[in-house]
Amino acid sequence: MKNLFTLGMLILTISFLPTQSVQAQLFKKKKKAPAKKEAPKKKKSNSKIKPYKDIITDKAMSDKGLFTTHKVDDKFYFEIPDSILEKEILVTSRVSGFVKGLNFGGAGVKSRPQQVVRWQRKEEKIMLRSVSYNSVATFEDPIYESVKNNNFEPVIMMFDIKALGKDSTSTIIDVGALFTSDVAMIGPMSSFQRRNFGIRNLDKSR
Repeated sequence: MKNLFTLGMLILTISFLPTQSVQAQLFKKKKKAPAKKEAPKKKKSNSKIKPYKDIITDKAMSDKGLFTTHKVDDKFYFEIPDSILEKEILVTSRVSGFVKGLNFGGAGVKSRPQQVVRWQRKEEKIMLRSVSYNSVATFEDPIYESVKNNNFEPVIMMFDIKALGKDSTSTIIDVGALFTSDVAMIGPMSSFQRRNFGIRNLDKSR
């Protein structure tokens, strides 16, 4: 009888163990899989500056000088090195020829007084400024700041930067508008000549 009781308890224990194991598996808390880290989203660039090769193509006719000029089809570009930004540049205009009845003094004559200009970069633009020496003062002079503040350099024209140079030490701008617009500050005629010949503005189509 004792042996039968022991055998019964053993069978009961064996049958109970898998049930506990199954219940433990059912009620066991599942571990959450670690959340995948999302790769940081790249910010979209609003820059309009294009790669050099997209602007100065294989068709470009280039000429090196103080800064390099490029002609691509019917467009003209200046490649301005960073080394001459903020530097003062003297501009002298001379008459290459004249039309009968509209004489400015003949070929080779200066068309107007010499001027000083300065290229400046402002974010993604290049500014061409006119520098005046009508009033000057040395750095040591107490009135220097006053002279500086009262002789603001006017902007002749603004240009969008089209591309950066191959080594990123120069900027490329489209200067077509500089030669097809009537820019009084650097135009071929002074205000006196305009009044004298009755010229109001220049025709950009010609």
